[in-house]
This record gives sequence, structure tokens and C-alpha cells, in this order.
Amino acid sequence: EESASSQKADGGGRKRSSKKAPPEGKININTADADELATVPGIGPKMADSIVEYRKSHGKFTSVDQLKGNIKRVGEKNFEKMAPYLTVK
Repeated sequence: EESASSQKADGGGRKRSSKKAPPEGKININTADADELATVPGIGPKMADSIVEYRKSHGKFTSVDQLKGNIKRVGEKNFEKMAPYLTVK
């Protein structure tokens, strides 16, 4: 049986957990906001903000590969985690 304290530990309806469920389908890095991007494995809130800021400053991405080398903390390992969930349109 779950205790009442564990049920209200979500901060008022927002789901927060160290293990997030991956998004269903692919997320378009040219239209997604930081909250959407942060649902992708390998992308945390800071990286999501960096992706949105880069897009605002440099325009739309032409490929998911542009995340590497342009966004801090996107290395080969991290990219392999996130790439299956991302697309550009």
C-alpha cells in the first residue's frame, strides 16, 4: 500500500522522477520546447534549454547530427541515447 506522502511528492501534478518514460514517437528538435526535449533520454533541463537557445540564435536544424558539436554536453555516447527519439522536419 502506498503512503499518502509518496502520492503528493510530485510537486503539484508535475511528474518528477529520475527515471523518465521515453517519449512516444519522435520529437522534432525544430519545434519542441524545452519541456518536450527534456523527456528524451540523455537530455536534461539544461541541455534542453541549450537546444532551444541555439535554435533561436542560429535557425532551424537541418539534421539531428547538428546537435553534436553545437550543443554542450552532446557527445557520442549521449547522442546515441537521444538520437532514436529525435527528428527534424
